[in-house]
Parts: sequence; C-alpha cells; structure tokens
Amino acid sequence: MKQQILICGVGGQGIVLMSRLLGETALLLDLFILSSETHGMAQRGGIVTAHVKVGGFASPLISVGYADIIFILKDETLAQFRHFLHPNGFIIVNSKKQYEGRIISFDADGFVRSLDNPMAANIAMLGAIFSKRAMAMGVNLFCTMHEIERAMINILASKIDLLEKSINIFRKSYMEL
Repeated sequence: MKQQILICGVGGQGIVLMSRLLGETALLLDLFILSSETHGMAQRGGIVTAHVKVGGFASPLISVGYADIIFILKDETLAQFRHFLHPNGFIIVNSKKQYEGRIISFDADGFVRSLDNPMAANIAMLGAIFSKRAMAMGVNLFCTMHEIERAMINILASKIDLLEKSINIFRKSYMEL
C-alpha cells in the first residue's frame, strides 16, 4: 500500500497531531512512513502543512498532482493546495460550502462546537474520512478506524480526558457525514 496524504490549514488546528496519528498508525501496521511538517516556521494563525507518505517513497514531500487525499482544515487554504491533488484523489474540506468533483465538504468546526469541543475539528475530519459518503465516493485510507484509535491510545495515553474526548468525536464524526 502506497498513499500520499497532505494536511493543510493554519496554526492551532492540530495539523501536527493529525500527522502524528497517521504516522503512528502506519508504524503500528509495519508500514514505511515519511512525513514532513511546517510547524517549525508557523505560528498560531499561519499556514501549516503536513506531508505524510505511507509506503516506499524516497522523499517526504508530496509533489504537485500526487496527493491521494488532502485534508483542508481551513476552507480559505483550499485554493492554495488543491493543485497537489492526484486526478484520482480526494479532498475533504472543513467547510459549510458545497464543492463539486472529488471534494467532500464537512462542517467540522460546527460539528465539534455542537459537542462542546471546539478545538477538535482535526479529529472530526479524520473520522469523516471513514464516512459512508466518503466510502461511496471511493475514498480509501491506508488503515481502518480501529487502527487510528490504537494510535490515539498510544499518543494520548498520558492525557486520558483528551483521549476519551478524541475517540468520542472520532467515532461520531464518521456517522455525521
């Protein structure tokens, strides 16, 4: 299995955590993983990207036109990063707006606010990739929901409250879309 995943948004949205969760999941599955993040140059509100490559790749950066899945956590960054999408790839965007083509809209911000956890849109977006709507469009992440939950347990084990909330949001979000 080879897959290239781009995560885009702004500082403070949990892009680095999403990247860590996907990386940990790949490691749990004994898959080769490369990742690169811009968090060192970003600040809260600045553009942040994470490139995650699962499988036998030589470079951690995703080239234009090669991303299989793009997570857009801030709607305003869609235009800036959509050109990274492979012709057969999919974008899931945190937005109330509806888009055509291979773009799935999910108001993750509104969803997590309704659950009194406004900082968890990243976890909701990760769960939404497993939704019936995403699956019907042909989206196929390299792992299962259960495998991501195992990675959450490994990464967030010392933060039990955060872990419980994250798993709850993750499970509810795939049913929401």
